[in-house]
Amino acid sequence: QPWILTVSYHHPHPPMMAIEKYLDYYWTNRDQLFVPPNLLDPLDNSGYYRRSELKYLEGKGYLVPSNIQEWTALYYALVEEIDDLIGELLSQLDRFGATDDTLVVFTSDHGEMLGAHHGLRGKAKFFEEATRVPLFLRFPGRIEPGVVVDEPVSHLDLFSTVLDYVEAGASDTSDGSSLRRFIE
Repeated sequence: QPWILTVSYHHPHPPMMAIEKYLDYYWTNRDQLFVPPNLLDPLDNSGYYRRSELKYLEGKGYLVPSNIQEWTALYYALVEEIDDLIGELLSQLDRFGATDDTLVVFTSDHGEMLGAHHGLRGKAKFFEEATRVPLFLRFPGRIEPGVVVDEPVSHLDLFSTVLDYVEAGASDTSDGSSLRRFIE
């Protein structure tokens, strides 16, 4: 019997509040975490900023590397928590014998700035840090493990790809195109 399950996790989104199980490691090592090299870009010619916005970011501590490392520690802890939750979900598919017949898609709605481009956080600007997201597909026997697609792809193509893999591509009237040609 065909079925679909959509699982959506809130994290990693503000408020960035991670539990100790995940936070301890990153918090202890936060001074070793990445600080974007463009943290202090002057952005003199950027259409994204007004002078008042730059002053606001500076006044709130968004340009202090140690603050960026603290935010990154929290973000990484939340990402690890999601990783564990996805692992539990995949284990349940194994437990119920559904792994071989289940297409699993993992993605995100946006990235995270983590201080890039003059202290930005979140997703509010159209920079690569905010737009690049993970996209993983698992379908044993149909998608080989470890396949990497180097082509630029879009969420627009995801619906078409799912329909193609579940043999319903003929009913696809979306604007997307199946990514199957890049995967196999």
